[in-house]
Amino acid sequence: MDLSWTAADFNDVPLFVFEVESTASAGLANNALKVLGKPLEALAKPLFFFHIVVKAGALNERIADAQRFLGSHNYRVYRLSDATQRVAIVIDALRQHRRVSNRIDIVRVMDALVQDSWISRDGLDDILSVLLDLRFDTAYLYAFARLASRDLSYLPHFARRAREVEAMDEVPEREGYSDGPGDYIAGLLEVALIVAAGVLPDREGPAALEAWATRSGTFPRTIDAAFGLSRDYDGFVLGIAPFHYALAAAVLERHPLSRAWVVRDLSRLLRAEDANDIAADFKLPAAIWLAHLLAASQMNSSGSGGLAAEEVQEMWTAVEQCVEDAGGVPSGWIEEPPSPEGDLGYYGQILAEVSHRGPLTGVEELSASYRNEGREGSEEADGEAIQWCLRALFDVNAYLQPTSALVRLIAANHCA
Repeated sequence: MDLSWTAADFNDVPLFVFEVESTASAGLANNALKVLGKPLEALAKPLFFFHIVVKAGALNERIADAQRFLGSHNYRVYRLSDATQRVAIVIDALRQHRRVSNRIDIVRVMDALVQDSWISRDGLDDILSVLLDLRFDTAYLYAFARLASRDLSYLPHFARRAREVEAMDEVPEREGYSDGPGDYIAGLLEVALIVAAGVLPDREGPAALEAWATRSGTFPRTIDAAFGLSRDYDGFVLGIAPFHYALAAAVLERHPLSRAWVVRDLSRLLRAEDANDIAADFKLPAAIWLAHLLAASQMNSSGSGGLAAEEVQEMWTAVEQCVEDAGGVPSGWIEEPPSPEGDLGYYGQILAEVSHRGPLTGVEELSASYRNEGREGSEEADGEAIQWCLRALFDVNAYLQPTSALVRLIAANHCA
């Protein structure tokens, strides 16, 4: 045998055997019989025998004879010269592995398969679908998010899994983002990614977003100005949620109906904060991110499913009032809004360190500043936003990278 898998390093009883032939020679069947033909006392039979032929035609009689003669012994021949059979051997190996273990590292498996383009894109998709069907005890969301954050062709797999998890009555314990930021109120970002992937059409995005926002069925909404529930939740609403809305809107750049819902809901949150008499300083993150989204919307305010100019102006008035109540925008906060730290003490500290505040320019002026930056790199901006959003779910360093990068993406997406 050329290669075998055993249950432990010290165990000489193979679970699976891999025999490799350069061609379908006359000794093809004999090489298999060296293992399958021995008495049980001499060699325990493997659970499966993978017989691999590097180069052979589809109608090779020796392969057909060996398969027919030994097929009842958990035996199969694979021709590596056939792309479909390269996929088949991987799928069969995964199915056999599932018989003896419920654990797997999906990212490592896929990294091994993409080397030297051994498996086609369609083949990789088929393999990932089988991996999901096999129900390994693993964090599929985490694995698919990691894969898609490096290669957006994997995004539909993440999106479909996110939809499945959302519909589950009981989510598997290991499903999630490996203790990453996405394990805490990630639904807004997940629904945005589902729409961006095309798994959910834009026309259905607002309803899906609203369903997520009201999933508890009672007050408050998932993200709402329901202060006093806990200090952590207060910190999330004031310091983190506005960043989530901005990132979701950047992900939804090419999906105007869903993006409009995100902008409107952030505006609703700002109004709700005002109705709860929250100090103006603590409303600034929501106001600043909303200002950027409105300025970008101002440049595409045709009314064809997105935000109309009149609606943009109405929301902008609320932003201006918040900034006026706060005594201006802290220096540098327009270019780089506060990081989504989520700790009210930290946020209070950075506010205390503010030495200068300035006025907020009008929505038209902020839009014009986007145009002045030009469109360099804007063709990749929406894909970059999607990959950032994916990384932000599982990597705290990506989540907390300078917010000026998100401002740049919002601007690049809308420069004309």
